[in-house]
Amino acid sequence: MQAFPFRTFDDIAKLRLEVHIYCPNCHRQTGPIDLGDDRLRGRAFAGTRFVCSVDRTYGSAQPPRVCGSLGHLVIKPPARDYIPPSRSVPWCEIECPRCVPHWEVSQAAKHLPPWNRIWTRPGIRLACPACRAPLTTVWHGGDEVPFSEGYGRGTTPPSSPKLGL
Repeated sequence: MQAFPFRTFDDIAKLRLEVHIYCPNCHRQTGPIDLGDDRLRGRAFAGTRFVCSVDRTYGSAQPPRVCGSLGHLVIKPPARDYIPPSRSVPWCEIECPRCVPHWEVSQAAKHLPPWNRIWTRPGIRLACPACRAPLTTVWHGGDEVPFSEGYGRGTTPPSSPKLGL
């Protein structure tokens, strides 16, 4: 198994990635958080706990109270590198099935750093930087994805004429 390309919030900041926090109880996502904060310097991202501080109402008979749920870390590329749904660009979602709190990398594009140094050959497995368990990787955006820009690119025989509609 190959080591994960970053371990700390400082490493994430150097790669110019963003960290958002998702609350599974409120279904709210906040971010990007400030990675230059002194409380995050040198700290491992996996295992860092963020607690939701949103006031929630739990029915009309109860007064509002703080949610207090454990937040999930979502590491994303900056907005300029987002991949729109219509593009046929290979990218993956990476997450650890064992770590608490849960963390994931969204839109790890195969052609952008640091992922372009990892996905050089098929069958690569990544290890979680905290618990060393194999990470779950789900791929999207290949040539066989219907309704995407590259659909049919690899399936159309070269001898068949293309119809201009």
